[in-house]
Amino acid sequence: MFKVQVLILLFSGVFAQASDVFEHELKAYPSNSRRCEAIAEELAQAFSQAAGVEIYFAGGTKTSDTECDVKIAYISQERLALPATIDRNSFSSVIWRGVYSKFEDCEKSLAFEKEVFIREVGLSPWISFCATETSVVGKNTYYPVIEAIGNSQKLFFGAETLLGTTPTIGWEKALQEIQEGIQARGITAPSVHVIATGPGAEVRIRFYSSARLWATTEKFGNFTEPASCATQVDRIKSGLSKAQIAPIGVLCSKYFEGYVLDVINLTPDIIKSRPISERIDPKTYNTLGECLERVADTEKLYSEKFNKKVVGGFCFNTSPKVFQVMILEDSFRP
Repeated sequence: MFKVQVLILLFSGVFAQASDVFEHELKAYPSNSRRCEAIAEELAQAFSQAAGVEIYFAGGTKTSDTECDVKIAYISQERLALPATIDRNSFSSVIWRGVYSKFEDCEKSLAFEKEVFIREVGLSPWISFCATETSVVGKNTYYPVIEAIGNSQKLFFGAETLLGTTPTIGWEKALQEIQEGIQARGITAPSVHVIATGPGAEVRIRFYSSARLWATTEKFGNFTEPASCATQVDRIKSGLSKAQIAPIGVLCSKYFEGYVLDVINLTPDIIKSRPISERIDPKTYNTLGECLERVADTEKLYSEKFNKKVVGGFCFNTSPKVFQVMILEDSFRP
C-alpha cells in the first residue's frame, strides 16, 4: 500500500483548476498466489504511467484463493474515461459477463479480443486479463477484461436473451447464425456464447457499437414435431425482412414438451422489446399441409379486410393433431 501527497498549485493570482481524487476498481484480478497488496501497487504504477496521473492510494483485497479485487485512487482534474470490455452501464451487466466455461479458454481468446478492441475502440489497452463470474449456484464462468484510457470511437456492450433449451439445428449452427445476423447489421461481435439456465438457455452477445442495443427473443407458436416448426423458418425470415424487421436469428428450439419458434432481434429501444404481436385465426385444420395451404389467403384477409399490418403467418399446433394459422402483426409501425 502506498500514498502520495496531494499538491494544489496557486500561482500568479490565477487559481489552477482544482484536482480531486477518483477511485477505479478492477474486480477478480488473477492473483497467482501473489499478495494482493503487491499486485495493487504494480497495477497502480502501470495505471499511473499509462494515464499520466499521480496515484493517491492503491489497495488489494483477497476475494478467493485465486483472485483479488484491486482499488486504485488517482489524482486528476476530472474522472478519466476508461473504455473496457465490461458493460458498466448495463442493469444486468453482473449477470451476463461470464461467457467461457474454462479459464484457459478465456486466456486463449485474449489476443484476439485485444485485436478487436484496438480496432473498434481506437485505443491501445493498458491492461488485459480474465476474470471469474460466480453464479448464485456456485458455478464459475470467465470473461475477458480489456481496458484503455481515453475517449473511444465505439463502446462495448453486452446483452443476453433467453431461448428454448436446444435449437433443432444444434448450438454450433445456431450461434453462427446469430453472429452472422449481427455482422449483417454492421456490428462487430467478437463472440456469441450460450449458458444453460434451468429449463432454457441464455445467449450472451458481446459487441461494439456507437449506441446501446438490446437483445430480445420472441417466442411464437407451439409445435409437437420439430419438422412442423423447421419447415416454416424461411417463411418467417422472408416476412420479417419484407417488413424491414431483419432478425439476427430465427430458430426452432426445444421448449419443455414441445418446440417453439424463437425470433431473436436487436433493438435500440427496450420499450419496444415486443415489436411483433400475434393473432390466432379461429379456423382449424387437421394436417400441417392443409393449414399451410391457407396461410397466404389468411395473411391477405387480415391485411385487406381487417386492416392489420401483417408481417407474416405460419401454422402451429393447438393440440397434437389440430393446426391453426398465427398472424404476426407489426404493431409499432404506422
